[in-house]
Amino acid sequence: GLLGGRQVARYLAGPRLQQLFAVCGIVAALMLVFAVVQV
Repeated sequence: GLLGGRQVARYLAGPRLQQLFAVCGIVAALMLVFAVVQV
């Protein structure tokens, strides 16, 4: 039960973390573009 839940949580954490990093990268790129446009 508990071990299975942990394995499932760990399995789901991989793609979720990758999506989070991808979103952070996109946001950082957009902020950089906006900074360049303002200058």
